[in-house]
Amino acid sequence: MTLGTPGYMAPEVIRGEAATPRSDLYGAGVILFELLTGRLPFEGNSAVEVAGKHLTQQVPMGLLREKRTPRWLTRFASRLLEKDPSDRFASPKEALVALERRRGGFWLNRRARRYSAVAALLLCAALTALWLALRPRTLTATFHDAVLEARDASSTVLWSQTLPNSIQSAVAGRFGPEGSWAVACAVNWNADGSQQKGMEPSEANAATLWVFDRSGKLLVRFLSPMAIKGISPRFNHNLSTHRFAPDENERLVIYARHATWHPTDLLVYSFQQRNPWDISTKPSDLIVRNSGAMAGWIYKDLDGDGRDEILYAGVNMPLYWADFVGAAKVPAHNDGGTEIVSPDDTNGLSKFPMLYRLFSLDPFIPMKVTQDPSGMPFISLGAGDPWTLATKGILLRGGRAVAPPDDVVARFNRAFPNLCYLRERHLFAELLDASGELPSGAGETYDWIKDLFRASALQGLGRHDEVVNSMLSPGRGTTPAYARQLALDALFLAGNYSACVNLYDYFPAEVRRGKPELGNTALLSALYSEDDNAFLRLRQNTGAAAYDWYPGMLGALQKCVRGNPAEAQQEISSMGEEINQEAEPRLLLAECLIRQGRLKEAHAPLDETQRWYEESSRVIEETDIWLKWREGSRDPALLPRVSALLNEARLDSQVSPRARAFLPLSLYRAARMHQESGDLRGARILSQEAISLAPKSWRKGLALTGR
Repeated sequence: MTLGTPGYMAPEVIRGEAATPRSDLYGAGVILFELLTGRLPFEGNSAVEVAGKHLTQQVPMGLLREKRTPRWLTRFASRLLEKDPSDRFASPKEALVALERRRGGFWLNRRARRYSAVAALLLCAALTALWLALRPRTLTATFHDAVLEARDASSTVLWSQTLPNSIQSAVAGRFGPEGSWAVACAVNWNADGSQQKGMEPSEANAATLWVFDRSGKLLVRFLSPMAIKGISPRFNHNLSTHRFAPDENERLVIYARHATWHPTDLLVYSFQQRNPWDISTKPSDLIVRNSGAMAGWIYKDLDGDGRDEILYAGVNMPLYWADFVGAAKVPAHNDGGTEIVSPDDTNGLSKFPMLYRLFSLDPFIPMKVTQDPSGMPFISLGAGDPWTLATKGILLRGGRAVAPPDDVVARFNRAFPNLCYLRERHLFAELLDASGELPSGAGETYDWIKDLFRASALQGLGRHDEVVNSMLSPGRGTTPAYARQLALDALFLAGNYSACVNLYDYFPAEVRRGKPELGNTALLSALYSEDDNAFLRLRQNTGAAAYDWYPGMLGALQKCVRGNPAEAQQEISSMGEEINQEAEPRLLLAECLIRQGRLKEAHAPLDETQRWYEESSRVIEETDIWLKWREGSRDPALLPRVSALLNEARLDSQVSPRARAFLPLSLYRAARMHQESGDLRGARILSQEAISLAPKSWRKGLALTGR
C-alpha cells in the first residue's frame, strides 16, 4: 500500500511497505531540506517521476553546502534522508536529542546562524510534536526470527513472545476488542513439514496467525485462511491495519499470497466484543480472493458513502495473465463473512467485486497501484502513462476513457465464469461457441481475451494450425505473451517439434525472459525431437524455463525412460533442496527408485509430496497406485481407478504439453498393470499407444517384457 504525497514520502512507503516513525523522520528531513535550500530534494513532471527519484537517486546534499549550511546540520539532514530506514535515527526522540546537542559542534557565522536557526527551530518543533503525538498512544510490533516484541513510542520493549516458528510479518493497532490495542503476527510454516509445537496436526504445514492484547495475553490463534485451498501451504503474509470510516475502530488487514502458485487473498478482521475471541464462529468481515498475485492496494471512498473501499490491482492467471484493477466494498458490520472473488471463479457461491476491469495483457512490467497528491487513484505500468481510476471506476489514460465502456466490461465479467468452467472441464466445442458470443471491437485487451478463449477451444479440438495462425497473425500490434505460449504449445501438440524450437528462438530475448514458461515448451520439443544439441543449448540458457529444476528434471526423465534409472536418480538428487517441495521431480525420483526395485525408498519422496499437497492430484495418485501395485497389492479397485486417471491424462494432454510429454509413462504403467492382471489384449493396446506417442529412443524402455 502506498499513501501520501510523493515529494515527501520515504522510499519504503513508496515501495508499498507500512509507514513507521522512521518514515515520518524521512518526511521531516525533506521539510528541513526544503527550508534550507528553498526547493524539494527531487522534482519532476509527475508524481510517478518524483517517487522514482526518491527510490533510485541520492539526495543532492551539495545544495546544502552551496547555501553554507553548517556541517553538523548537513549531517543531521543527511541522516534523516537515508534510503535505508535502519540508517536513520531510531525515533523522533533520538533525532530531537541529536538536534538539541548540535552533533558536530560547529559554530555559525551570524548570517548562517540566523538562517539555519529558523530551520532548526521549525524542525525541532516538528520533531517534538511528532514525538509527543506518538509517545503516549503508539504501540509498535517488531520481530526477529521467532521472537515477537511489543514496544512503546520510545522503543522500550513492553513484552516479548517466542513463537513456534519464524515470523513473516507483525503489526500493532487498535483492532482488538472494542477498539483496544492488539498485536498480530503471521508465523511461518515448517519447511520440513513437521508439526509445530503446540499446534494441531492439521496445522503442521500451514502459516498461522496469532493475536495478542496489549499486555501480551494471547487472544486467538488461527490458521491462515489460504490454508483451506488444499494446495501446498506455503503462504506469505503481510499484516497492516486500516480504519474504513471515521466512526469505526481499526481493522486488521491480512495480505496472503501463495509462495509458488500466486493465488492471493486480502482479508479484513474486526472484533466488537471482549473475550473470548472465537475465530471459529467469527469469520473474517471480508475476503477478497484473486486467482493471481496482487501488485498492491489502497483505500479509497469510490462511491461517496463516507466509507473506504479496497482498490487493488494485479494479475489474473486464469484470464491469460491479464492485468486488472478491482474494488471491493467492506461491510460495516460482520454478517458472517463476505467472500468476493475474481470473475474467473466458477463456484457460483461468492460475490463479484463492485469493480473488476482488465486493462493490459503484459504482466511482466512492474505495476503499482497508488494515488497522486490530489488523492486520485492511478495504476502505473512500467514507464508509460499511468491508468487513472476516475469516478465510478472509469479508467482514463492520457485524459481519455479506456475502452470498452462499463456495459461491455460487465458482459465479459458475466461470461468469464462459464468460459473458465468449460475450459477446465475440457468442453471445447461448447467453449468455442461461448467465446464466439463475446462482443467484438471491445478494445485491444478484451479483443485478445476473446481470441485467447477461442484459441484454447481450438487447441482442445486439435485444430493446432488455426491456433498458430490466429495467435501470430501480423497487423495486430503487440502480441501478448500468452498468445505466443498458445502458439508454441500448438506446434508441440501437433508434433512439429523443430518448428516449435525455431519459433522460440525467433522470439525477442525480452519476451523469453518475461515469460519463461515459453522455454518449458521449447525444452519439451527439443527432448521429443531428440535434438540433443538443441536440448543442451536450451538447458544451459539461464532463465530458459519457469523453474530452475525443470531442465534437469526433463534430462532425468529421458535417462529414466531410456533405461538408466540410477543415473536419473543421481541427477534429481543433485538438484538439492530446490526440489524439496516440488511435486514433479520428487514423483519422478520415486519412479526411478521403483524401476530399480527399491520400493521402500520410493515411499520417502512420494510421502513428502503427499504431505505438501493436501488434495491429491492426478499424478500423485497415479504414482501412489503404481507403487502399491509394484509392492504386490492386487486391490480390485486399483485397475479401474488407473483407467479413470489415464482418461484424465489423455484429456489434459490435448492442451498441455507437459501432460502430453508424460503421457507415454502413464500408459506404460497402465499397460504393465493390465499385463500382470492377465489382461494381455488391454496391455498390448496401451503399450502400442505409449510407443506411438514417445520418442524413438524411449520405445525400448516402454516396451512390455515377459508374457
